[in-house]
Amino acid sequence: MQRKATSKPMRAIMKKFIDFYGAITDVMLRNPYVINNLDRQYDLLDRRTNYSKFSQAMASSIHVMDM
Repeated sequence: MQRKATSKPMRAIMKKFIDFYGAITDVMLRNPYVINNLDRQYDLLDRRTNYSKFSQAMASSIHVMDM
């Protein structure tokens, strides 16, 4: 487990996560003009949120197709 936790791919993932978290705290502190909505971007990074939104979209589109 230690080998996986310190592997190069895991370090790259953790660096991106830390950079993303830093961007969110920077937006909260300074309130700049933001082009990308970071809260929505966080949702895109979460598989569970993506799956639930995809399921809701598919359920609503199936309902529309049945009509």
